[in-house]
Amino acid sequence: MAANTFSLTSQTVVFLRFSVAAQADWDSTGAKLYRDCAACHGKDGGGVIDGSVPAIGGQPAEVVRRQLQSFRRGA
Repeated sequence: MAANTFSLTSQTVVFLRFSVAAQADWDSTGAKLYRDCAACHGKDGGGVIDGSVPAIGGQPAEVVRRQLQSFRRGA
């Protein structure tokens, strides 16, 4: 039974190397964003029961994007 083998080009090796590094950066950035949001909105994104901090957990991405843009503008 022949082994399944293949060779990688040097370009593919470089691409894979940078892909792994980029994923680590995304993971780190995502963790920081989560901590920043969770500080006010809670670990599950449920907000504050009195309504002073809105729920963001389970919201469609477009809704959260618009909320963040409004927040940034001071609206």
